[in-house]
Amino acid sequence: MMGRMLNLRSITTCTLLAALAAACSTPSNRLDRMYETLKSDIAGQEGQQGLDPKLAQRHAERGAEVKKMVDAGQVKTGNDQFHAAVILVETDDLELLKLSEQLAIQASGQGVELGKRVAAEAIDKQLVKRRLPQRYGTQYEWVHVLRAWRLYPIDPLTTDADRKAMGVPPLAEIRQGEARLNQATGVR
Repeated sequence: MMGRMLNLRSITTCTLLAALAAACSTPSNRLDRMYETLKSDIAGQEGQQGLDPKLAQRHAERGAEVKKMVDAGQVKTGNDQFHAAVILVETDDLELLKLSEQLAIQASGQGVELGKRVAAEAIDKQLVKRRLPQRYGTQYEWVHVLRAWRLYPIDPLTTDADRKAMGVPPLAEIRQGEARLNQATGVR
């Protein structure tokens, strides 16, 4: 009898642990973990002139995983859409950047305040990847000859009202950001 109770207790414990593990691996929890890891990776990159190839690889891997989750219909809530958009906007893949834009807009539609800002970044990054002027002013580039960061060229038809609608500061503030970025990296 004692042997059966221990086995039953062990089975119950294993079942409970399996259920907890399954609950911890929901799509939302996976996105949350990837989002937190991304934030940590980005914080560790501050002050550096260029993207570490290992970090770029991690961005690509996270992006591929998020794409699979989106394709499987697992990214549904505004918060999940926002986290997915932030993860995808860190990739260099045009298809994933477009998906980031779409998810960010959907998140904004579900009340996530920063969704439009991430959409603006995704739009700008797509334009920069195509070597076109960015619209909102979210992208900077490291200019080796100058040994400094510079704001990537901006479409002059975009107004501060357009920027405000997307949660982006006015152009004057964006230009000040260039100086702060260079100060933070120890450049003139």
